[in-house]
Amino acid sequence: MVNVFYCPVKVIYGKGCVNEHSSSIAALGTKALIVTSPSSARNGSRADVVSALEREGMGYAVFDRCENNPSLKNIDDLGNFARNSGCDLVIGVGGGSPMDCAKAASVLAVNDYSAAELFKNIYPNRPLPLVMIPTTAGTGSEMSYNSVLTVDGGKNKKSFGTPALHAKLAFLDATYTEKLPMHLARNTAVDAFAHALEGYIKPNSSAMGAVFAREVFRGFARCHDALLGDSLDFETREKLLMNAMYAGIVIAQERTLGLHAASYPLTAMFGVQHGLAVGLPLAAFVKLNYKEAKDKIDEVLSILDLSSPDELKSYIGDLLADKNTYTMSDVNNLVEASADNVIAKSNPHKFTRDDVMKMYLESLNMV
Repeated sequence: MVNVFYCPVKVIYGKGCVNEHSSSIAALGTKALIVTSPSSARNGSRADVVSALEREGMGYAVFDRCENNPSLKNIDDLGNFARNSGCDLVIGVGGGSPMDCAKAASVLAVNDYSAAELFKNIYPNRPLPLVMIPTTAGTGSEMSYNSVLTVDGGKNKKSFGTPALHAKLAFLDATYTEKLPMHLARNTAVDAFAHALEGYIKPNSSAMGAVFAREVFRGFARCHDALLGDSLDFETREKLLMNAMYAGIVIAQERTLGLHAASYPLTAMFGVQHGLAVGLPLAAFVKLNYKEAKDKIDEVLSILDLSSPDELKSYIGDLLADKNTYTMSDVNNLVEASADNVIAKSNPHKFTRDDVMKMYLESLNMV
C-alpha cells in the first residue's frame, strides 16, 4: 500500500515566539487580515500580533466577529470584509472557530462567491497565505487544511478544504492559553486525544500518522491527572498545546471518523462545546469498534494504563461535564442528523443506524 505524508506548515513555538519571529510574517505579505474573536483581546494574542506587524511596518485590518461554530451568514460577512480589506495575508488567532474562519477568509478574499460555495473546494484564484496562532489546545487546526462550518439551518456541521489551505506558518505560545477556563482546557485536551484516536484506528492508517498519534496518547496520559485539578502550570499547558499540534498532524494525514460526525449535531443543535461533544460518545465509539480494531485499541488503553474499553468511559468522563439532559426525541433527532455521515466514514466497524443510536444512548444524560 502506498501512503503520502504531507505536512508543509512551519511551526515556531515557545513563549514570545510571535514577536521574536515577526520577520517570518513579513515575508508572506504587506497587509494582514487578522481573523479572530473578542477573546484574543483578553489573552494577549491580538496585542502581540499587532505589535509584530507594526514592528515590521505592515498594515492590518481586524475582523473580530467570528462566531463559535461559525454560520454561513457569519462567513459571508467575513468574505465581504476580506474582499474589501486590501489584505494579501490572513492571520487566524483563536481556537478552532477563528482558525476555521481564517481559512474561509483566505479563499473568499480573492474569490467572489458565497460561503455555501466553499464546499465545492474549487478556488479559481489561489487562497491568500495563512498564519495560524492557536489560543486553545484542542483542534490542531493550525496543522490541517479543513475548516468546519455550521449548516442545515443550525442543525449540523460540514467541512471544506484542500491542501491549498495549509498554513504557511503556525505560532505556538502557551501564554495565550493561560486564561482558558479549566472546563475548556479539559474539553480541548479530549478533542486532541480524539483526533489522534480516530486517525490511529482508521483502517489502513499510515505509519507516519501513527508516530504522532502515539505521542498524543502518551502526552494525554501524562497530563490527565493535572487536568483533574483546579489549575495548570505553564509546563503542562505547553505539553497540551504541543499535543494538539501533533493531533492536528494526524488529522491532516488520516482525517476523522464517525466520532466527529456524531459530535457535530450535538454542538449545532444543543450548543455543546466541540471538545465536550466529541468526548461524550468517545468511549461508546471505541467499544463499538473494539472487535475490528482490538490490537490498536489495546495499545492505546495500555498507554493510558487501562485494561479494557469499559474503563475508558470513566477515564474520559472524569474530565467532562455536560449540563444538558436529553429526551428520546432529542436522540432520534441526533441520529437523523448524523447517521448517514457516521456510516459513510471509514470506521473499523461497519456502523448501522442502530449502532449510532446505541452510541448516543450510552453517552448522554437522559431524562
